[in-house]
Amino acid sequence: MNLARVGLAAFLVVGLVGVVRAEDKKEPVRETIDYHKLKEIMPAELNGLKRQGDAKGERSKFGDFAISQVNATYQKGEDEKAPKIDVQIIDYSNPEVAKGMSAAWATVEIDKESDDGFQKTVKIKGNPGYISWEKDGNRGQVNLLIAERYVVTMSTENVASADVTKMAEALPIDKLAALK
Repeated sequence: MNLARVGLAAFLVVGLVGVVRAEDKKEPVRETIDYHKLKEIMPAELNGLKRQGDAKGERSKFGDFAISQVNATYQKGEDEKAPKIDVQIIDYSNPEVAKGMSAAWATVEIDKESDDGFQKTVKIKGNPGYISWEKDGNRGQVNLLIAERYVVTMSTENVASADVTKMAEALPIDKLAALK
């Protein structure tokens, strides 16, 4: 099992424990942000990569639990080896669920490296995050918890390790944090 899969498995296990704990707390449910507002903050260009089509958004509700989400893909050129980024922003109706989903990396320090890639916890514009990167395919993933409400996932392909953090810093984090 490669480094990223081990990290992802640990992330999911600890995150799910956080979700279960969040459900036990019975925090008050709030309305999620309108996904149209999330779509509006997705830039047409992200660090030199152009958005491919429109951002896609949706809201789903299951009883008292709801999520709003938006997805956008950015790419530089048509070549299959061209840098590509997929961005997803999710707003959960229960803020404890968002915190639980990020519990694996928001509350611990991780710094692992091998010849195959790395995993580490970071702060991006003051927000807790987790970055993993695999040498094979120059693939990376960044997970951020913004304003203790929004979970942002950015997946990269054909992006050098040194550029993954720069791409995350180019996300509209301040605009997202300001949304209410």
